[in-house]
Amino acid sequence: MHTMNAKTGHSHHQHQWHDVGSEYSLFVELTSAQNIDALDATLEHVFQKLFDTDSVQVVKPTDPTPDEGENEQRYTISNAEEDIIRDIIINDQRNSPKRLFLDAALEVYVNHYDLLIKSQVDKLTGLFNRQVLDEKIRRLSIGKDLSDRRKNDPSRVIVIFDIDHFKRVNDTFGHLYGDEVLVLISHMMKTAFRPDDWLFRYGGEEFLVFLNNATLEQASKVIQRFLEKIANYEFPQIGQATISCGFTLYDSHHNFSTIIDRADKALYYAKENGRNQAHIYEALIESGKIESSDRESDIDIF
Repeated sequence: MHTMNAKTGHSHHQHQWHDVGSEYSLFVELTSAQNIDALDATLEHVFQKLFDTDSVQVVKPTDPTPDEGENEQRYTISNAEEDIIRDIIINDQRNSPKRLFLDAALEVYVNHYDLLIKSQVDKLTGLFNRQVLDEKIRRLSIGKDLSDRRKNDPSRVIVIFDIDHFKRVNDTFGHLYGDEVLVLISHMMKTAFRPDDWLFRYGGEEFLVFLNNATLEQASKVIQRFLEKIANYEFPQIGQATISCGFTLYDSHHNFSTIIDRADKALYYAKENGRNQAHIYEALIESGKIESSDRESDIDIF
């Protein structure tokens, strides 16, 4: 997750920094962060507090790699959740109080980051949970989706699917085998979709996928292959299982509850018309098979 590579030298003078109150305050900020955004913002604050602007250089992946100076140390900080890698170069003597405190602060950052990630992952399936979904939607709504590096192509497709007759699986074979089906389907999701896509356990036997930088046509092909992969798989003890899907374009002009409702309508249509199939909300509307009942509200439950 985080790697730190150092290239150090010697300096004729040493910065002095020892403020117990400030040190304690910064540690408290790091350990009090409730989400990754807040934790990253606090880490930025640590760098700002310790070093003046001329001593700190943030290098993004798209920037040319600068040469390191005699007293410079490079901290490579990678955020696995958002696929961000930044190099922060500090120009300060290696054993200075500031640098030693920074090393301690980074250890706290890494440990708290791990705790936050664990709290945001569904324990059974290993997929993101609703807490992360809420955070993703918040980031999209305020235009801070840093993981989408192709800003000129922001199209996204929201997919909702659930396992057909899952209650029957639990009732017939028991919850242990039902859980195994959830785990295996989650694993197949991770291999069927791209690393840039976001995968969530939405609740029970229901899942949600953000297909990033994808059109409805592209999504349709991927989802159809996924349906066939599930249908052709032999699940232990229970044999075959199928899923039904509904999907729609993500539209930032609508609140997320409206978008979810659209995908749900397409999913419901798939369930009512034979299961083991996927339908596009927009296509169902255009063909007159369902009617739009979008109801916008100033309150977004997500």
